Amino acid sequence: MQWAALVEPIRTDRVSGAAELARRAAVALMEWLEHTASMPDPDWQTELKAFAFALYGAQPAMAPLFNLVNDVLLGLETCDAPELIRLRLRHTVRTFLAHAERLHDNLAKEALRFLPRGSRVLTYSYSSSILAVLREAHAQHRISTVFCTESRPMLEGQRLARALASAGVAVEFGVDAAASVLMRRSSVVLVGADSLSYRGLVNKIGTTSLALLSHDAGIPCYAVADRQKWLPAGVSPTDPARREPEEEVWPVPPTGVTVWNAYFECTPLRLLSGVIGEDGLLTADELRLALHNLPIAEAWRSQPSPLILYEGRETS
Repeated sequence: MQWAALVEPIRTDRVSGAAELARRAAVALMEWLEHTASMPDPDWQTELKAFAFALYGAQPAMAPLFNLVNDVLLGLETCDAPELIRLRLRHTVRTFLAHAERLHDNLAKEALRFLPRGSRVLTYSYSSSILAVLREAHAQHRISTVFCTESRPMLEGQRLARALASAGVAVEFGVDAAASVLMRRSSVVLVGADSLSYRGLVNKIGTTSLALLSHDAGIPCYAVADRQKWLPAGVSPTDPARREPEEEVWPVPPTGVTVWNAYFECTPLRLLSGVIGEDGLLTADELRLALHNLPIAEAWRSQPSPLILYEGRETS
């Protein structure tokens, strides 16, 4: 079975969040594993590694994709019984999918502790985790209003606003430049995450500005992210602010104008009030300590990939 066709829809997706993309990648891996059951070793392992690295390379800002691939590679490296490798890897992928199915309920339960009745929540971009939290908070009568902005250039904020409105949540929607005005009317800021590393939070560009505004206003700003969003200490994706198509911002700019377009940025952990995960709230220091205990497959060091291995330090 050719895996390139399974990677392409993930590579070209510009609007889905990290959790959604990782679930689709896991389904694609499971499909490939089922269709290659008769492929002989070592060809099968070679193809599997190439497929796994291609999945991560399709969206290198997304930590869940790293963790899915890392789990598969660790399974290959630690299984001593060759006849059991394929069975073990299918179990690994199923476990990843099962965790993904449960995580939103767990995140919502923990996040509610930080949303007292009548909360006015400011959020940004689109996150399936944030959507689940806000839906549950609305059902529990914890929030009065959700403020969100466009999240240019792909306008993911519109997607979030539509989903919240369809659930009966009162939403006020504004342009990105209105964030400072909306901040003054908010009581808490919630943002999602594409990855959490020793260096910081990778999320949609504009997240750092929001975190700075909340810090200046004295309003708590929490990232909502489960363990699948964590990168082990010493691991970082390539520059999250990689250039994207100029025409998304300005289809035909005049001569002499260079358009800078990027989707992601890295926000220092010190700007956050904490990270809300399935096991509760972690401070920046607690998160960094936890990241030091996460294993990294040896294959990352020897195979071409968009991965950077470094001595863990937070960005300034």
